Amino acid sequence: MDKRARIRWFVLLSALAGTLAVVYWPVEGAVQAASVPSTARHAPPRTASSPAAGTEPAGADRLWEPGANDPFASRGWQAALPAVAAAAAPAPVAPMAAAPPAGPPALPFQFVGQFKDGDQQLVYLGRGEQMLVAKNGEVLEQTYKVVSVGQTQIEFEHLPTGTRQIMPLPAPDH
Repeated sequence: MDKRARIRWFVLLSALAGTLAVVYWPVEGAVQAASVPSTARHAPPRTASSPAAGTEPAGADRLWEPGANDPFASRGWQAALPAVAAAAAPAPVAPMAAAPPAGPPALPFQFVGQFKDGDQQLVYLGRGEQMLVAKNGEVLEQTYKVVSVGQTQIEFEHLPTGTRQIMPLPAPDH
């Protein structure tokens, strides 16, 4: 190991040792602060030269509240609720009526093309990057069943709800 690497390691290990010493070294002030009650820690000491209780400026008592001088304490923009409103029980909420069952979602397929194979009509559908072939009785993505394929429309059954949906087809070009 060359001299530069030794110096670098020495500096890094010294910094590590110093950090560990600061973290684990007991501090006399911390022991004393832990034994003082929390209300006494935040309240200013009252002396004979302190102003009378009625002569303090408005809001001066809030300066010594816990967290008042903490720049990282969460604060809101809304004023605090009055004590009477906060103590009142919340009004009971009426239970919501059951929502009516939602119908099937809109058909997720787009018409791409069609092909007549003998007596059977095949319709090519797209869903994103996926290509699907729809024919009578076919189940697509375990959600839609093709009930019938006609010249002008395809009838689907949404299997979870049992409702039927129709997709119109464009007129074939001859």
